[in-house]
Amino acid sequence: SLGRVALALMVRDPELLELATGREDALKKSFCTKAPHHGACLLDLIQNMIPHQIEDRIDLTDAARHPFFWHPLKTMVFLANVGSVIQDDNLSHGCKNKLWSALDKSAKEVHEGWQISQGWRKFFGPEASTNFAKFIWVDKKGGNSGQYSDHTWYTLFDMIRDHAPGHHSPFMEPYDIAVLLDCIPFLVQATWSWVLTEDDLSRHPNFLMFCYM
Repeated sequence: SLGRVALALMVRDPELLELATGREDALKKSFCTKAPHHGACLLDLIQNMIPHQIEDRIDLTDAARHPFFWHPLKTMVFLANVGSVIQDDNLSHGCKNKLWSALDKSAKEVHEGWQISQGWRKFFGPEASTNFAKFIWVDKKGGNSGQYSDHTWYTLFDMIRDHAPGHHSPFMEPYDIAVLLDCIPFLVQATWSWVLTEDDLSRHPNFLMFCYM
């Protein structure tokens, strides 16, 4: 398939044209270490293009919409829209829990031994934490300053939405977004898969520009 050819060309290894699952796992670990966010997105794209059965592969239109091709600001808008949607009381708890479960599963795959109680800040090293201090610390109503209340995935999306362009300042610039995505490289891929597999979400006004344009 085109996906397997792309995978072989990416690592210059024609043997990957054969189904060598173990070798692909090693490749994933190596490539995603060098380019965490883009590596995770690229491998997700390729893996959706390589099934033997044609009906199981994504078509070119869907491939062109994949987050791998998004500009950082488009990615920021997508995550901010997710932050808005999950605050909607009309969205079922079951639907939200599917996203939390997908993120928990991805987190454990990236960091062996990661616990849910450690939250998303577990993924931020000292340098990233310094860069994000201006976003993590927010002005509360009444002029008081304090941190977001917890480290749940819900709070992460809340923080991103708060600092998306057009919301509350300071805004996240493309560099800030790139740092965040590399700290939590599975965030976009897992969230994108969640949107696509939930019929009501893929037709939600917040996601039409990502799913159908």
